Amino acid sequence: MKFELFILVYSFTKLLRMMTAATVLMVFVLAVCKLAGIRNWRLHLVLFGLVPVACLMANSKIFFTGKLFLVTNWLHGQVNVPMAAFYFLVAGMLAIRYVHTQRELHKKLHRMRRLKKLEAEIRSDLGSGIPSKIRSGIRVYLSSECVSPFAGGIFRPFIVLPETFRYGLSGKQLWAVLYHEIVHIRQGHILLLHIYAWLKIIWWIHPLIYLLEAKLRESIEYGSDEGSVMRAKISPYEYAAVLLTVLRMETQTVFVKDGVTAFQDRRYNVIKNGWNGSQCWPVIVVRTAGM
Repeated sequence: MKFELFILVYSFTKLLRMMTAATVLMVFVLAVCKLAGIRNWRLHLVLFGLVPVACLMANSKIFFTGKLFLVTNWLHGQVNVPMAAFYFLVAGMLAIRYVHTQRELHKKLHRMRRLKKLEAEIRSDLGSGIPSKIRSGIRVYLSSECVSPFAGGIFRPFIVLPETFRYGLSGKQLWAVLYHEIVHIRQGHILLLHIYAWLKIIWWIHPLIYLLEAKLRESIEYGSDEGSVMRAKISPYEYAAVLLTVLRMETQTVFVKDGVTAFQDRRYNVIKNGWNGSQCWPVIVVRTAGM
């Protein structure tokens, strides 16, 4: 029993060291992103991808050198069994909830109607410029529920469209939405969101991880907006009209917030800006407060 309690406290101590390293890295990432501005969203994504590296820092010798050793030694003295047990209990409950919501999502997907004709059109339209596994593996589902279009799936990517979108948008507008979600799948945004979902479970007590995840979502949305405008060959103003149409349809909810990328996320006060190529196009601001 004493050995199990030792392992519990020891693991919690390592987790605290991990979060200490992550804090330094997250502050750095947030500062650089702030200085670089949202136009440099590619740099943002590179920096966001470095944050999980902090998980490898728990055994770093840096915590046992110089004055930092005094901090590490003090930290060891503050940790106790009830504290460690409570932390891992909450983390375990969050993990169970996350796995459950993911399973519920996949159950709902099985009950939805697949749009195989649209899947074939996507494969044909993407051509040879997209890896064959992604091109041939994207599944498209039609939901009868009031949801925002979203993409998910790491190994078996999928896109969900609500019926209001399938039949309420013009063909050009629908493809703009599809390209937006395809960019998420193609550029690995889904995987990055899943990683951050688990980081929020492991570091649930750390406030910066929630701020960083929100900034991550903002950056990937800007990137997908740009890719959609360029791939769909529509003007930024036409794309803005699609966004306004989405708002009027009032499709503001998603099945699972973690691990999927919604076409429109109601958490943002400023929904979209965009670019046409490398040039910044006129900003269109849509306020969602009170919706």
